[in-house]
Amino acid sequence: MPMGKKKLPVFFRSLRSNRRIFHIGLGLLIINPPLGWLGAAIGATLACRHGEPGYLLLGAAIYVFSWLLLGIGLLLAGPHGLEVAREEKRRLRRRIGKRLPPRKKQNHP
Repeated sequence: MPMGKKKLPVFFRSLRSNRRIFHIGLGLLIINPPLGWLGAAIGATLACRHGEPGYLLLGAAIYVFSWLLLGIGLLLAGPHGLEVAREEKRRLRRRIGKRLPPRKKQNHP
């Protein structure tokens, strides 16, 4: 066994071999960043708008919950799932970037 590679318990290896479980984990990995950042931003916006600090706690709770989803997604999909999620994120950025108008070049003195 190569150094740095740890063997997983049988339970997690059997979970990763199930295709449906892998896709659930992959979905959790993909939705984690937008869910966490949007939850925190919406909580902060509502707190500023209404002057209620409870909305900040709600935003923070959604952000922490997104980290919990990340951990569960990593357990279900494993390192390969993380790599697939990163590739999907890159592919999505390229697709979105093609639809945006080109940036104007600015001449700085």
